[in-house]
Amino acid sequence: MAWLAHLEGIVATFRQNRVEPHMPPVHVSELDAPMYVVFGGRVKDPRGTEFVDLGALDLRGFFLTYEAAFDAWRGASQMHVDEAFTKYVISRLR
Repeated sequence: MAWLAHLEGIVATFRQNRVEPHMPPVHVSELDAPMYVVFGGRVKDPRGTEFVDLGALDLRGFFLTYEAAFDAWRGASQMHVDEAFTKYVISRLR
């Protein structure tokens, strides 16, 4: 799954470059909590998850709860409901 390795690189870059002084302090329990990412794009086959162009992935965001990730996935998927070769997925990162 080349897209997963590509996505892990994006996440690592995102974590290194994200500096927001107004963010509240992160507790250790939050670091151990699961994290989800929602992304999508054109796939080669609607039955699979092999994306055509990894550079053109639509990254919807990172979420700490599955419910929030599901809401983002649903919104993105419903926007492209008539496009059979466009797929959005939820992937658990940790």
